Amino acid sequence: MIEDVLNAKFSRRDFLKGTLAATAAAAGLGIANGGENRLKASAEGTAPAGAPVVSDAAEGGKWVAAPCWHNCGGKCLVRAYVKDGVILRQGTDSFNTDDEVNRQQRACLRGFSQQYQARGLDRLKYPMKRKNWSPDNPNPELRGQDEWERISWDEAATYIHDEIERINSTYGDNAILTFGGGCSSLLNKLNINYLNSWTTSSWGTWFAPGVFGWGDGCNYYDCNNDRLDFMNCDYVVAFGYNPAWAALGNATNYAVAWKNAGVKFIIFDPIYTDTSAILDAQWVPIRPGTDMAAMMAMSYVLLEEDKDGSLIDWDFLDRCCVGQDKDHMPADVKSDENYFDYLRGEYDGIPKTPEWAEEITGVPADTLREVARILGKDNNVALLSSWASARTYDTEQLPQTAIALGAMGGHIGKSGNSVGPTAWNHTNNFGPRLVKAGSGGSSGATGGTGAATPICDNQIWKAVKGEAFNPTGIFTALNDAGPDGWKDVVSGYDLTKKVEYIKAPIKMIWTTNKAKLTTCEGAKEGVEAMRSVEFVVGQGHFLTATNKYADIVLPITTNWEREGSYVWEGYMNRDILLINRGMLDPFYESKSDDEAMMTIGAKFGLAPEMWGTVSEKQRLFNAVATSTVIKEDGESWENLVSITEDDIKEWGVEGEPQEGRVPIAKYMEDGLYRVDRHIGDNFGFIHKKEFRDDPEGHPITTTSGKIEFACQAWADILNSQGYSEEEYSAIPKYRVPTQGYEETFVDGKLGGEKSEYPLQCINPHYQRRSHSIFDNVPWLREACPNPVFLAKKDAEARGIADGDTVKIASKYGETLRKAYVTARLMPGVVGLPHGPWIRVDEKTGIDQSGSENYITGQVARGLGCSGYNTLNVEVSKYSEEIPDDKDVPQTILFD
Repeated sequence: MIEDVLNAKFSRRDFLKGTLAATAAAAGLGIANGGENRLKASAEGTAPAGAPVVSDAAEGGKWVAAPCWHNCGGKCLVRAYVKDGVILRQGTDSFNTDDEVNRQQRACLRGFSQQYQARGLDRLKYPMKRKNWSPDNPNPELRGQDEWERISWDEAATYIHDEIERINSTYGDNAILTFGGGCSSLLNKLNINYLNSWTTSSWGTWFAPGVFGWGDGCNYYDCNNDRLDFMNCDYVVAFGYNPAWAALGNATNYAVAWKNAGVKFIIFDPIYTDTSAILDAQWVPIRPGTDMAAMMAMSYVLLEEDKDGSLIDWDFLDRCCVGQDKDHMPADVKSDENYFDYLRGEYDGIPKTPEWAEEITGVPADTLREVARILGKDNNVALLSSWASARTYDTEQLPQTAIALGAMGGHIGKSGNSVGPTAWNHTNNFGPRLVKAGSGGSSGATGGTGAATPICDNQIWKAVKGEAFNPTGIFTALNDAGPDGWKDVVSGYDLTKKVEYIKAPIKMIWTTNKAKLTTCEGAKEGVEAMRSVEFVVGQGHFLTATNKYADIVLPITTNWEREGSYVWEGYMNRDILLINRGMLDPFYESKSDDEAMMTIGAKFGLAPEMWGTVSEKQRLFNAVATSTVIKEDGESWENLVSITEDDIKEWGVEGEPQEGRVPIAKYMEDGLYRVDRHIGDNFGFIHKKEFRDDPEGHPITTTSGKIEFACQAWADILNSQGYSEEEYSAIPKYRVPTQGYEETFVDGKLGGEKSEYPLQCINPHYQRRSHSIFDNVPWLREACPNPVFLAKKDAEARGIADGDTVKIASKYGETLRKAYVTARLMPGVVGLPHGPWIRVDEKTGIDQSGSENYITGQVARGLGCSGYNTLNVEVSKYSEEIPDDKDVPQTILFD
């Protein structure tokens, strides 16, 4: 019933009472999770349980829908059984049917560990300050090492108020750098101009591809065909494609359905992944950062071997593309260079043959020719690229290269054929949404005139230390602009001039929901930067690696302790809409971000009403009430939920009764609505079909209205930003990647003497974490030990055995891990999983967590893209053992 959901809140006393009962039950059942992380409570009952009790005997509890809200791409249903404020157990989607066409939205191992996010023993309980910090004697060198003291919210707010006042009055604009949006509302209302950061960390160079002919900014939910249409493919050819690790929802299940329909898979990747194994794929080992060379070589083969239109869809190119040859040049290009002549070597004397590519990529020339022929026009092919291959330096034109390769075979705008990126929320499930989240409306918040100046993540630590940076943030604006909006964005810039860099007097860092010391490159330099400023504030759920280097830390509530919200506004799997409903009281003295800002704002004389006059419950109700779902005709829409007068009274909100697909009480109880699919339904989607059929009547978002093999607008944008000294041309050209394969040789000479750092390091997503989140969860630490993956040949050459502690070193830093020796990794490549919280040994300066970003550097190239998968390292056996991660004690403060 709806009243059970709405009343699923409990007092702290009930919670503590329930905790003791849960702990006792756990002891009786023999449930434990290893080492220091066993369920426990103090004799006074002041410590919350850190894991659930699985018991069918519990009575009087309530199932509450609370989907996992983290940034993994799965976006799955989590349901929690709560009694007396204690999470007794978790469930997932068990009420929908489950088959190859319609999958249940089941939680993964991370989703079932979500309770640790809400009630982990290491949750922050109170505001804290460093023991050796005071306004008059900050001792910044002790950040990351100091002990912590509990303080009150009033004390924390006073300290933060006083430091903001001092720093802003002393240094003026841009003296405060923020990570995350939690504090921006306060600084805006105080009319303080500050700095924030932006990044291409996830999508790499698949950034605003609408400029040259693909997608809609960063919203890729409509950039490939519908998942059911993929069953009509003959082949899926994919680069860096591993949903079995990267998105632990249904993405792999959808691909298995394609396989069962007869689709064959060819996957280019340095690792023989679980995805390749599950799909019986042909694995093509390829060196990191070299995908462009492979794509260009296959394009060359299509040109070389095409006999009277046997491989290339010349009709499609003639009608729908420009820049491919001298007879189809767009009007705005500043050079007469065309892509096909570049492939033939007309401009640099180097034909982009498979033999040329083999030396760079490690892929045999015969294999490149074989796959190129498969990409010919007579096969139905989906050419997919994950974001991983674009998270490399100097690949700003990789998306153009991929689209060009697919366009040559005509694999665009027709059934069984597709070209584009596949990652994150929309892996393997593309097309416009079938059920849409509604709008909560205005909160009634008021603001000031404070504004943010952006810094690229790959410049932030250097900027903190006084170096100049690019202040435009043009790429964030391009992503936010929508399909045609990029033209309005660039109209505000003079792209004939390079951006003027500026310096900022950064004296304070405020980190909210961004784990910059974990997810941003150059963490070793980041530690130095965090210790160089005058004041640091952190806030969050845990003493994360970033919060550890703060002076004041504020405890913040999780989504399970808030009124509720749509999960990522529903923009994930097009078939479903998830709703999150709060179920727990705030943990100890934690506050929401807005409540925290109100508390600090009161010290400045700001009224709470400035953060909004419309309640969270009212806005949640508004959003649910205005949600819509497509009808069976595939064209018209109806309300998702029906609402009665009694529902409105139970919610205690304002609203109007309405008819809808399901009762609001059922939707809130289930936490999920799914549009069921079947082969031949009216919900299918063929990306760019209208454009292919009538390019003049349905032009795309580029300057020419066609797919641009030569895109002057993209070249102008790249050249104006000043991240690279070399000029970009309108056509894609292979660039030797910074810290790529070529740099593993002395002086970059392929086949010559190996350099000091002869191995390439990649950073795959890992089952233990969603980026950095969940890294502190004991269950996941035990299940997923986070090794470094070494190729058997490389390990043997270095005398390293499976399980040995090894040091992974780059020119930027050193980190330690235990080796996992495998034949599934291409020789010359090291796999260091993404996202562990740094843990630096202050005596040696070596990180002990295996943090990939402790050994990366601040490198801004092209559009400022993060180059996680272009890093050169050496690996050696280490003299001392490090403990398994499961044996590293949790950071539990103030039991």
